[in-house]
Amino acid sequence: MKNTRRFNEFMVLLSEKFDKEISPAMVKMIRKAVEPYQDEQCVRALESVILHGKYYSNLLPDLMEKLEESNEDKSLLAWSAFLTELKDYNGVSLQFSDPVIHSVVEAMGGMDALSMTENKDMKWVRKEFLELYRPCHKRNDHPPQITGQHDEYNAIMGHRAFVQKPKFIPVNGQSQKQLEEG
Repeated sequence: MKNTRRFNEFMVLLSEKFDKEISPAMVKMIRKAVEPYQDEQCVRALESVILHGKYYSNLLPDLMEKLEESNEDKSLLAWSAFLTELKDYNGVSLQFSDPVIHSVVEAMGGMDALSMTENKDMKWVRKEFLELYRPCHKRNDHPPQITGQHDEYNAIMGHRAFVQKPKFIPVNGQSQKQLEEG
């Protein structure tokens, strides 16, 4: 979670909910736990803990459970967007609104290799994609796009004028403007 002001507001709300002051050590631990997640995931998880959490002693485990649930939902949305593009892939560069997809595809050998997967093997591609999404999501450095074979060839050959702007693919309705705003 990057938004420090929102994080601090949630710490106050948690303190009020459990009628207990949250120690600086616990705040630091929670900060470290939410660090790899995006703000909207943290907000949903923290709101859920505030609304449904029962015991202060379960605060951190409950929070982690909610964050993992939101991560699973996000990985399924990412898979759906990826699969749609994979079916129609024609060698162009792609930019998903969820940059984690770029890292997952790179780890799986690239879009060109994946586009040659036979239908009977797609269940294994899905399994690998979903398994790789979680560790890739925890990284903060993702490629800005998936460079297609046509653009890669044109760049290597020095034909910069023929390198296309990547096709933008929204994931879960996220627009390109929202992506650029961070």
